[in-house]
Amino acid sequence: MPHPDVSGEWSIFQSGGLELHLKVIDDGGTLSGSARYEAEADESTDEAFVDFVTGLTGYVSVHSMEAHGTVNEAFFEFDIAWNNGARGRYTGAFQEDGTLAGTAIDLENIGAAKATWGTNRVFMLPVAEPAPEPMAPILLPIDLHPGIKQAPRGDLTRATDDGIKEAPRGDLM
Repeated sequence: MPHPDVSGEWSIFQSGGLELHLKVIDDGGTLSGSARYEAEADESTDEAFVDFVTGLTGYVSVHSMEAHGTVNEAFFEFDIAWNNGARGRYTGAFQEDGTLAGTAIDLENIGAAKATWGTNRVFMLPVAEPAPEPMAPILLPIDLHPGIKQAPRGDLTRATDDGIKEAPRGDLM
């Protein structure tokens, strides 16, 4: 069964308020692309951060160095290596409404708590192909046994030495 096409630009909304912006290329179930998010700057540094997307100071834009994964009719997995050294894995499943939802883990700290995530984009779920229409029976003329004749109204008759006898409707003689 084909899988939903997850290509394009869309967002993951992660627990804790983080919104990831993804650009995904779906090549037959093999995924590649990029991701980014904006996060508050680390106050322990003296560096002044300016988010060039929003123009706000105090935020830093984090982007992917590599992003790849897989998708099939039921399952989604996308690994992202971030430019800040973190690596995350987003696994999930298609929901009845066509959105995706799942969990995220930090691949650098496997024992760490998991985050939940979801999308608000509705992916087109594959529709099962309808069964082919049954073919109408093909009625072909048949050669009857030499002793059996087709009566005009469709009943079968049998030629005997006494003459032609009509069989009851639907029966053979």
